Amino acid sequence: MEDVKGFFGSLFDIRFKNFITPKLISILYILMFIGAGLAALFMIIGAFSESFGYGLLRFIMGIVGFLVCTIIARVWLEVTIILFKIEENTRKPNAQG
Repeated sequence: MEDVKGFFGSLFDIRFKNFITPKLISILYILMFIGAGLAALFMIIGAFSESFGYGLLRFIMGIVGFLVCTIIARVWLEVTIILFKIEENTRKPNAQG
């Protein structure tokens, strides 16, 4: 039987039998989403303060940059989860005997 612990139980698990990363993935994605949005917003506001044309260009680049950063973050976090699922499946006893 597997010993499943909560967040703080996993955090102080010295033997690393329980991982905290799968529990934090959603929070990390939200933080990356907010960070990319704020970066794009500040870039756009700064550009519009210089000139309208430059602001319009940065607006388009900001939206594209936000989407690219969000996609990269999502793929990176999905790969991380896949690695944890591989570890989880290799830890289980073989069903074929």
